[in-house]
Amino acid sequence: MNRTTRLRPLTVLCALSLGIGVFAACGSSSKSGSGPSTTTSNRSLSVDTPEGQATLALNGALPPGWPTDFPVPDGSTPKGSGSLNNDTHDVMIGVYTSTTSPRDAFDFYTSNPNLTVKTKRSVGIGSTFVGQLELGGAHAGTSVVVVPGGDGSYVVVLINPGSASTTTTTST
Repeated sequence: MNRTTRLRPLTVLCALSLGIGVFAACGSSSKSGSGPSTTTSNRSLSVDTPEGQATLALNGALPPGWPTDFPVPDGSTPKGSGSLNNDTHDVMIGVYTSTTSPRDAFDFYTSNPNLTVKTKRSVGIGSTFVGQLELGGAHAGTSVVVVPGGDGSYVVVLINPGSASTTTTTST
């Protein structure tokens, strides 16, 4: 797979992650009946892309087989997971919320001596900062997108399991 092909899903996910605060609204449903009306949210989203269908579930759980040793900034918690599957892509997606600013979350990856950053791009400042990077070394095949969200940032991690050489969890 060439680099351009790998970055297209990242671009799609970057665009999706910019609207991540809206996901709950996209998945809301109202329940009516004899009692008061309640609103529940399934917090999921599926999008058809040229690379295949991207599916995100913002349920607080990371995908099965997620690397136990994948580094995230302090104050980060799992927000959800996703996948992008077709004949040429098999990408796991993990979404985290972080209490750090988008710039600080991005700097966590770019200045971490235990990580190999192959490429990095960023634009904006303060609450408009968006950054993306591609990791090499032990995390080859992994891309990270950092965008503003909530009281800090969202960290969207895309791992190509065929390229990564990290320790993974097993589920029973």
